[in-house]
Amino acid sequence: MAPPGCKFHFITNDIKDFCGEADKLTEIIKAQNLSQKDSVNFVRKNFNKTILNEFCFICDLSIEYKKMLDSKVSCVKLSLDSLIKNKINNPDIQNDDYAKLSFIIKTANICVPDKIRHIKVFKIFKEINNKIYEVIIKTTQNGEENFFSFISYKQQKKNKK
Repeated sequence: MAPPGCKFHFITNDIKDFCGEADKLTEIIKAQNLSQKDSVNFVRKNFNKTILNEFCFICDLSIEYKKMLDSKVSCVKLSLDSLIKNKINNPDIQNDDYAKLSFIIKTANICVPDKIRHIKVFKIFKEINNKIYEVIIKTTQNGEENFFSFISYKQQKKNKK
């Protein structure tokens, strides 16, 4: 269940179900054989905004992270729009990786505050099974909403002995 501080509509709290819905829409997009940029434009032109604005609750931010973002709420949301864009732009990221988002955010090895244009963000780094994940969380200018923005990973190189 989404926390009381989240006053927005959530389609599900189960990220695996949410990813499944995104997969269906992503397959429609892939069938169009468009560039990444054109794919994002296709989504915005052809899919209902109400559907794209549906959210999945990921987790609550710690008090420390909330302060870093200058956020008024702890709730972190993943919109269907962001998930589809990430699936198009980062096809190597699997649904199991998205399912780890809550764990990655809550147990980050490194958290770096930053600013992308005028948007307050922080980058989170977490190593899991020889993958170093980078996750970006952003907040709105008024600090009333926090969103997952991006995920990627790099394979950790094994040291040769």
